[in-house]
Amino acid sequence: MSKGSIMRIWRGGGGKCLKEEGVGNMKRLVLMVMLGLSYVGSGYGLTSDSVLLTVQPIFNLSVNISSTSGSFGYGSALPLRTSYTLCVGLISNDGNVTSGWQKSTGATATGTTLNWALITSGTPYTDQFRLLAVTTGVGLTPNFTSGGTGPDDRCLQGDHQGLLCVKSTYDDLGEGGTSGPKHATGETRDLWVSIMMPYDVTGGDAETITLSVKAVVK
Repeated sequence: MSKGSIMRIWRGGGGKCLKEEGVGNMKRLVLMVMLGLSYVGSGYGLTSDSVLLTVQPIFNLSVNISSTSGSFGYGSALPLRTSYTLCVGLISNDGNVTSGWQKSTGATATGTTLNWALITSGTPYTDQFRLLAVTTGVGLTPNFTSGGTGPDDRCLQGDHQGLLCVKSTYDDLGEGGTSGPKHATGETRDLWVSIMMPYDVTGGDAETITLSVKAVVK
């Protein structure tokens, strides 16, 4: 029998081939080659691909007021039915992003036995007060209304019902006639506050008022 021939075993007289050696092996070989080609082809089937990248910035939104306290008046007390303006000190953006500033105060001024109520329009009456606030450039003085005998015994000039008025909810802290200007990182301004005193009071308590300023994204 020559090399490479197929050997057949015949059942006697019947002419039926019991086994064909070599044919089954060849089929298996062909199948394996085809499977191998399919795996190779799948590795080159993409025409594009992508990767998910994540990055988070260092975000620091912050405002700083140089003073932690301040006192209205020439000494320890103010006359009723007057206004007085105080330069609180410097206010600065000490965060790393540009921001705006918003202002608010509590609904009451707190005394030992008596509290004054905050109002946001009109003239303060018995045990009531109003507060106004604005910023300026460092070393610059805002415009004041006329009146008073002391250098700061007068009220901030401007829209007392709107931009300047400090409420118990946050709204923009303005500068001049601009509502909520943007402040770059490191920018520093002067913070001015006016109090409008009550027309009348029912006690002589010293009152404590909290003025809050927060930085907001602009």
